[in-house]
Amino acid sequence: MYRVLTEMLLILTTISKTVFKSKNDLIIENLALRQQLSTYMAKKIKPIIKERDRSFWVALKKSWSTWTDTLIIVKPETVIHWQRRLFKRHWAKISSKNKRCGRTITKKEIKDLIYQMARENRWGAPRIYSELLMLGYTKNEISQSTVSRYLRRYTSSNPDHKRRQSWITFLKNHRQAISAMDLFVVPTVHFTFAYVFFIIEHARRKILHFNVTGNPSAEWVMQQLREAFPFDSIPKYLIFDRDSIFSLHVKQCIKNMHIQPKLISYQAPWQNGIAERWIL
Repeated sequence: MYRVLTEMLLILTTISKTVFKSKNDLIIENLALRQQLSTYMAKKIKPIIKERDRSFWVALKKSWSTWTDTLIIVKPETVIHWQRRLFKRHWAKISSKNKRCGRTITKKEIKDLIYQMARENRWGAPRIYSELLMLGYTKNEISQSTVSRYLRRYTSSNPDHKRRQSWITFLKNHRQAISAMDLFVVPTVHFTFAYVFFIIEHARRKILHFNVTGNPSAEWVMQQLREAFPFDSIPKYLIFDRDSIFSLHVKQCIKNMHIQPKLISYQAPWQNGIAERWIL
């Protein structure tokens, strides 16, 4: 860096001396330069071009529109090539300072948790990823694509491990036996909020039950379930999201009614898409 600054200072000093020279001195210097150039062109001696010469002509190209008229030692295309090379070298140096080599290494404890959840619960990548986020791991430490990659490794290394069917396959195979429930908020004219609870059937997208309250609770939700499914008119599966009102008591009530509760994954409203679309 010091050498480059020294060379640039030398070039600026030479230019300043040329500017303040008298007319006679400039004529004599011009004659001397022309004599040297004629000698060079006669003997065809290849000049030694240094880095400061390249920098000088690149700077001259940017500041002088007729720079090609006095260029003899090289072709104009060569100066353009020097400029492009300096440009590439400049940005390569800047990029190398902020470049991060490779992706972040996944911690061993996260890998072990992924394999443990896959082995004990047979969960898919979205469910395992949501569980890892709830355990306190950040999105910078783990992503859903990384979880999928480790799940593929685990499945390929364990041939006895049966892959769990995807959520879309589950919906297609059991559409006639699935219902979904959800809760949404409606503002009123009195500047209060009304909470609407509903249960929808997947097969015909029919609303089986709905009710409105100003103070929803788990006990109120359980009562709505009893009213929605009297006697033997119960579905095989009931889908719902991770709203805090659907507590463990609600899940146990669903099981006591001989219905299998299906909790959707964390931040995956598409898994309860029919109920979400009815709300919209």
